[in-house]
Amino acid sequence: MNRRDFVFAGVTAAGTAACALPVVHAGTRPVFAVIYDQRFSAAHAFADAMTWRGHSVFGYGGDLTAVWLHEIEPRWSRRAGALAGMTTPTALFCLEQLAAQHWLRVVTRTDQRPGPGQMLVSWVIA
Repeated sequence: MNRRDFVFAGVTAAGTAACALPVVHAGTRPVFAVIYDQRFSAAHAFADAMTWRGHSVFGYGGDLTAVWLHEIEPRWSRRAGALAGMTTPTALFCLEQLAAQHWLRVVTRTDQRPGPGQMLVSWVIA
């Protein structure tokens, strides 16, 4: 990662972190966890910002299965509340379909373009 990519990732994460979580409506429970795609530096910066804010953060390397089985689904089964993250649009689509089984939906979605040919989405499901 060069200096330009690092600065851009930091700015993207700071802006996303500042904007994404407060949008959760007052009637929902607070965010219980944050997930991010470890393959992208912008997602790492987002995760660092969320860790600093005190959230439990879980990373994955392209396959959501382990995070879903061990972290998200058991908590949603107990009505844990909202989930936030920065993932690829495909991963968000999968999570959106799984969330519907728990009567949850995407309440915030912001497209991110951390670099040429890269597409990430920051979001909140509640």
